[in-house]
Amino acid sequence: MLGQKVLTALHTVLEQKYDITRDKLPYRTETVSQVLEITLGVPGAKTVGNHIAEKFYRKLGLAFHSQEGYTLLDYVEVAKTTINREPAP
Repeated sequence: MLGQKVLTALHTVLEQKYDITRDKLPYRTETVSQVLEITLGVPGAKTVGNHIAEKFYRKLGLAFHSQEGYTLLDYVEVAKTTINREPAP
């Protein structure tokens, strides 16, 4: 979705300004989401956030369904709830 130069630039900003290395990305989604909005604007952050969420869900083995008005943080919360949900008796 993003070119390699843009992706590298985003990783550089996250690491230098926010001390977020690639291995810390999953634990700092709120800051990552804010940086995406600052860097790409709200529409761009939504598009990239949806793409990130879709890849995240795929890695977790969850079905991804785009939802109107959802942000990356919303998708992460839904994934947490889905994973932590206990099976019905």
